Amino acid sequence: MDETEYERQRRENILANQALLDELDLQNASSSLGIKRSSSPASSTKSNKRPKPAPKKRAPAAPVVKERVQPTRRSARTLNVPPEEKEAMKRKWEEEAAAEAAAQAEAARAHKRAKHGDYTLAALLSGSPTTYVAPTATAVEVKRGSSLATPASDSLPTPPPTSPTAAAAPETTPDNDESALLETLKGLALAPHARRVPTPEDAEENSMPESLQKLKDDLKGMKPAAFAKVTNERVYTMQMHPVKEKDIVFVGDKNGQVGIWDVSAAPATEEEEETREGRVWRIQAHAKSSISCMKFDPSRSNSLLTSSYDCTLRSLDFETGRSTEVFRTMDADGSKSDVLISHFDISPAAPHSLWATDNAGGLSLRDLRVPLTENRGRRWEISDNKVGGCSVNPVRPELVLTSSNDRTVKIWDTRNLQRMPAPAVELRGEEEEPELPTIDWEAVEPWIKKEKSTLKASFEHGKSASSAYWDPSGRRVVSTSYDDTLRIWDLNAQALALPGALKSFKPKTVIPHDNQTGRWLTILRAQWAPHAHTFPHFTVGSMKRQLEVWSATGELLASLYDPDLVTAVPAVTCGKEGQVGRVAGGNASGRCVLWSTGRAE
Repeated sequence: MDETEYERQRRENILANQALLDELDLQNASSSLGIKRSSSPASSTKSNKRPKPAPKKRAPAAPVVKERVQPTRRSARTLNVPPEEKEAMKRKWEEEAAAEAAAQAEAARAHKRAKHGDYTLAALLSGSPTTYVAPTATAVEVKRGSSLATPASDSLPTPPPTSPTAAAAPETTPDNDESALLETLKGLALAPHARRVPTPEDAEENSMPESLQKLKDDLKGMKPAAFAKVTNERVYTMQMHPVKEKDIVFVGDKNGQVGIWDVSAAPATEEEEETREGRVWRIQAHAKSSISCMKFDPSRSNSLLTSSYDCTLRSLDFETGRSTEVFRTMDADGSKSDVLISHFDISPAAPHSLWATDNAGGLSLRDLRVPLTENRGRRWEISDNKVGGCSVNPVRPELVLTSSNDRTVKIWDTRNLQRMPAPAVELRGEEEEPELPTIDWEAVEPWIKKEKSTLKASFEHGKSASSAYWDPSGRRVVSTSYDDTLRIWDLNAQALALPGALKSFKPKTVIPHDNQTGRWLTILRAQWAPHAHTFPHFTVGSMKRQLEVWSATGELLASLYDPDLVTAVPAVTCGKEGQVGRVAGGNASGRCVLWSTGRAE
């Protein structure tokens, strides 16, 4: 075959380049310079290559079972469906998909639906709606020495199984061990502790400079004593039980769960020793709605009261492990389901009277001695905005302090509110409970103007008032506001006792404080330490990831932080009654840290 002009030119170029390389004699030139010729790349690679380790034999992975969200799509052609039947099959598949979607939506609503009636501790630990005790019309009696009404029956009925899976008892794990939890709770009930209120002489002594110096000495050297992930979701509220022998912290989270942290108990498993100190149980105290507030029975501390955005307020009896509904804003027919309980309080001077506020601007009173089925209490609309804070004076229980989104902090003389004519209540059947009588704002507003002593004092902040609390002596008030301040009032006890409005209600101290928590953090609330015989002080979380302790004079006493344990803002804080050197903080991940002057034993 004849060579083309391009191929001939290429061959000549190759020969010319080869002749040039032979003339330069590069191989001999490199040897004369002492450069050793390298081995071939193949042999070099082979000599430097490390032997591969033998592959490890892995255990076969367990098959992943994916939950089917909707019916699997199927082809009519592969199923050999005649063309005339395709439309009918398509309609059938659409109906199946719609039915399954409706079932899933109903299951989601059931988790958020308020649970009424009584529950056993086993039902709360399992957290499954199928194991909840059905509501029962049991008689109610008041135990001697207790302020809370509890059903007279010692045993609760168990619900019928709805399916084979529901009939089987849940597997016992360290987090739902009913016997261990009930034993711990009964230990708290065996040592009743009434909340102490300082006498006027104690209040004067606690205000002395010597008491402040003693408080500073008691807070020196505070360090982390224990840590644990107590709840699965964001911490909304927490309380430390006043029992002296051990540290037990109760924590409420975003999804209606209450974590019970026994700091002194040994971890249930070896894995827990690396992630937590102490032992933690978790109970589904409410529906999957945020727990807005929790407090102990002020007369004996033998029960825990919790409120939730599911419109209910429940009491967990430590002796029996029974959870009882004691108040709700929603009616039996489902009306007023948008009235969410935001906060509540009970004064040790009146342990039967429970005061609660809600997001619809209401203030409610409930007598705990009366069964819920007979009297649901009374409600007044005191604002056209959300009332997010409620605090009852521990010495004068007729004085109720509220904080609202209308930027105000107000002191109410509730004796005048209770004098208002009660609204007509709709009559119901014998087996149906009465509705919650509500006096609307249109009736309350002129009453305040007529009875001027009803509203004893009012102060307007620059922005929404997140919280306001009385101190243990009932003389001081601390408020938290979105105008980035903490305000402290020091009021005259005699002026509070006199009828009529206060002549002046201006804060004595204003502390600049960053309170902009945003959407993903719980609102900061400055709360007084529950001590009757020490200088008044309060705790509050800081956006700098610190837990701060402030005195009633506005002096920062302690700023607690540990970079190894505290990785988020401890938005929720609490102290332990009777022990100054004990405070705890919880963050948005459910993690809590206990601070102490010594290691928890």
